[in-house]
Amino acid sequence: MGSEDGGAGWAAKELSAKFWKYQQEGWARRFFRDWFGWVSQSRLKPVIGVSQLLKCHLDDLLRYLKNRLTNAVTEGLNSKIQSLKAAAQGFRSFRNYRIRIPFFCGKLDFYPLWSVKKPFSSVFLD
Repeated sequence: MGSEDGGAGWAAKELSAKFWKYQQEGWARRFFRDWFGWVSQSRLKPVIGVSQLLKCHLDDLLRYLKNRLTNAVTEGLNSKIQSLKAAAQGFRSFRNYRIRIPFFCGKLDFYPLWSVKKPFSSVFLD
């Protein structure tokens, strides 16, 4: 790979970063179409491969631009659960495994029934 190829690859990467600045789907789609056409004309197989992968997921990328939502929190919780499972090397029962998940993922409520969160009288009147 010559210096020209490296420069073209760098330019393709830098230009693609502008895609994330768009807020309207139409403009983002138009930018991507132009960028994809330019990259496809290059002779850089790795860059062409990445551009084709992005084209396959273009609808998802445009949806992100509209909503700005990801599944990062879900992936993080799944990672914690998998590490808990690996560290335990097996549980005596599935019930014990299910109890530990909320404990380690931070959603276990430690307040007793009669705590400040819920008055004692309402616990028995509900």
